[in-house]
Amino acid sequence: MPEPHETDRSRHDASRAVHRLIEAARDGRDDAFGRIFESFRRHLMLVAHRELPHALRGKIGPSDMVQETAVDAQRAFPAFRGSTAEECFAWLRSILRNNVVDAVRRYELSQKRSAGREISLATEAGRRQGGLVELPHGLPDGSAIRHEDADVLARAMARLSGDHHAVLRLRYWEGLSFPEIGQRLGRSPDAVRKLWYRAVERLQEEMNSESSHV
Repeated sequence: MPEPHETDRSRHDASRAVHRLIEAARDGRDDAFGRIFESFRRHLMLVAHRELPHALRGKIGPSDMVQETAVDAQRAFPAFRGSTAEECFAWLRSILRNNVVDAVRRYELSQKRSAGREISLATEAGRRQGGLVELPHGLPDGSAIRHEDADVLARAMARLSGDHHAVLRLRYWEGLSFPEIGQRLGRSPDAVRKLWYRAVERLQEEMNSESSHV
């Protein structure tokens, strides 16, 4: 195990090396930025693992986020004004976090669009399965969900019962199938489907109520 003073010396040497690479990158040395980024890659991977929501990891991985950050940072490097390793890492970390936020927004938008398509299909499915669940007319079609104000949707969701909120969250935000939701909620797939239909109906009522007060 290295002595404390040896560890401090190693950190100091690493910081000096990054400082020299920053100056070299500013002077136009081709490989300098790549070497800077590689010196921080492991730490950025840890940040990406911590910041990236679990629901997104099947769509995009931490390594993808770090690589996207490398591309963005190289493009933005002329605007970087720092000169130390600490400043450089803080700058790279901020770019990474912004990329994670953007990825989350894209994911949530795609989930809302998916929800709109499925709710539209639910209307037709409810009619065809007559005796299963009677769905009302006027359920939101895809465009209604896609363009619905996020605050209205959030308030409507907040007023749902625990079971209704859970089944919609698991179906749309986590993308689970009815059997998977059943395992989470301790219900059969058929019971989950019925609960989902009722939750869709209730959500529409709450959203209509919100819209009438806007």
